[in-house]
Amino acid sequence: MHIDQQYETQLDAFLTSEMAIIKSTLHGLEANSHPEAEETFCRLQIVYQYMLDRLISSNLKNDKRLN
Repeated sequence: MHIDQQYETQLDAFLTSEMAIIKSTLHGLEANSHPEAEETFCRLQIVYQYMLDRLISSNLKNDKRLN
């Protein structure tokens, strides 16, 4: 049980740090007028949302609110 909790803590920290990098990149892409920037922005937004959902799910599991 301790290993699972340690894994979840490390996963949460990883997701949080990667999400910060993605968010920073998204802000840079918003200012970019290059045609490919919009496509990249959309793809990164999907990845960011997935990671956010995963982080929320993990936190709810840790709080025993999700089966």
